[in-house]
Amino acid sequence: MPKGNDPDHPRLNVLLSNGRFPVSLDLARQLHKAHHRVYTVDPMEFHICKFSWAVKKSKETPAPATDPAGYIEAVKKAIKQWSIDIIIPLHEEIFFLAESNEPEIISRLYAPPFIELYQLHNKWEYTELLGRCGLDRPEAYFCTKPEDVEALDRSRDWALKPVLGRSSTGVQHIKPNKEVDYSSFELSPKNPHIAQEWLPGNRYCTYGVFRKGQMQAFCTYPVMETIDGSSSVFFEAVEHKEIEAYVRTLAEKLNLTGQLAFDMVETGISESDMERRGGKSKVHEEFEKRRRQNPNRDGAEPAPEADGNEYRLVSIECNPRATSGLHLWSQTADLANVITDRDMLLPSLRAETGKSRQTGPGMLMWERKNANFKRYVKHTCRLLGTKDLLWSWKDLVPVLVQPFLLASYYRICHDKGGMPLPEMFQSDVIWAPGMYGQSKKMGLDISRPLQETDPELVLRPRGEE
Repeated sequence: MPKGNDPDHPRLNVLLSNGRFPVSLDLARQLHKAHHRVYTVDPMEFHICKFSWAVKKSKETPAPATDPAGYIEAVKKAIKQWSIDIIIPLHEEIFFLAESNEPEIISRLYAPPFIELYQLHNKWEYTELLGRCGLDRPEAYFCTKPEDVEALDRSRDWALKPVLGRSSTGVQHIKPNKEVDYSSFELSPKNPHIAQEWLPGNRYCTYGVFRKGQMQAFCTYPVMETIDGSSSVFFEAVEHKEIEAYVRTLAEKLNLTGQLAFDMVETGISESDMERRGGKSKVHEEFEKRRRQNPNRDGAEPAPEADGNEYRLVSIECNPRATSGLHLWSQTADLANVITDRDMLLPSLRAETGKSRQTGPGMLMWERKNANFKRYVKHTCRLLGTKDLLWSWKDLVPVLVQPFLLASYYRICHDKGGMPLPEMFQSDVIWAPGMYGQSKKMGLDISRPLQETDPELVLRPRGEE
């Protein structure tokens, strides 16, 4: 573990780009366990990290969504005041930081360059990246008006998403031969959407740490318990070699650096086959056997058919920042050591198969639609038998102040005209292009693909630039 007098693992001053999310607190604790000094900046006066023993100091900043220049200036002051060595971005503040072009920030920011970041975040550009890397991807179309949607094959299911959306915000399920209520959402050149083929199947999320295309840490967890059908509140590490090979191929071909998380869909395998508590499924053992028989396969191409259905493994979107996957290293210093391992001296890290964590309040609000008795029993077993990611005997105050924090959050919601809590929690850190920095200077136009507006900026696999 890093020590203050260990030249191979020096103690660093680490700045987290916000202190309000569960991932902020968990990562702060992991970094503290690795003997680093942790600081946070956040537009909120009161947030969960402010009450944690793991955080040395916290500074209130202007909101980047409304005053990006003020936020950047506050970060620069924090860097100087606290002698920051590395900045770890946690949410969409990453875009404001990456496009700032401020040397004090860019040289310390653990993230891809801005234009790479944009192409990973933009769902259309990301789908194009997958194609250039030879990876399976959903069939997709760029849509800026209702006529683009109506031109699709309307006998099929489609997922219509804002290209710069996050989580499942604004996702429309376009059902076969059903009218679309275009008045319920904005579809325009200012808010373009991607229409992706609707892929039923098993859903997975990944989280990883990468430097110069090399995978330094990685985990995969299936989407099993959610609040809204997509936002996971239960996390259990599984081994899935096909997914790992897919992600490794993408990272190596694009020479990526940063925290990267991918949403995956796997078709052709039943729900029961996905259960892997304590080990790999028989289906995946069969896939590995077939790969050994055909050593030219690297896991990136579609695998053989399973049970008569076409097997496909595709990525539907990328989150180029911290996500809930880091909870699978809770109460250890392992991930923190890798994130701060700028010289890549440590061996590659994997989350322990079967390790699980939950967000207790989220599990109590789980989506129970169509749940039968067996499903209720399974949920209850997970709820009662899984460690909560916020609870820590050594750091109790963040748990004890939850009622106070909730009251302060609702006060902010009231002051913002009755804004819903989930929206309020993100509203002041959400990025939009053209407000500030590089996206404003280059006149980034999201109404058309980058290939049409600035083809020289398009990210291409190594060797094909």
